[in-house]
Amino acid sequence: MDKLERGAVNTTTGWLELGHQPMLEMHHNDNPVMGAFLGFGKGILAGIQRTGYGLSDALSFPLEPHDRPLLEPETLLKK
Repeated sequence: MDKLERGAVNTTTGWLELGHQPMLEMHHNDNPVMGAFLGFGKGILAGIQRTGYGLSDALSFPLEPHDRPLLEPETLLKK
């Protein structure tokens, strides 16, 4: 059931990457405006990836158990 839970959380919260990635880039970049711009692009890609992996986990949970999450962090809500 962990796989189903992880899939449901990642599917519904993938869009949060649009805010999470710019914040990370703003702190790691010397120019915060450029960091926000780059982070938004990364957020789009990370959001698509997180949502896709979430759908994959949610739809395939009865097939085989996966103890290792595909993404790090496992979800944006658990760190």
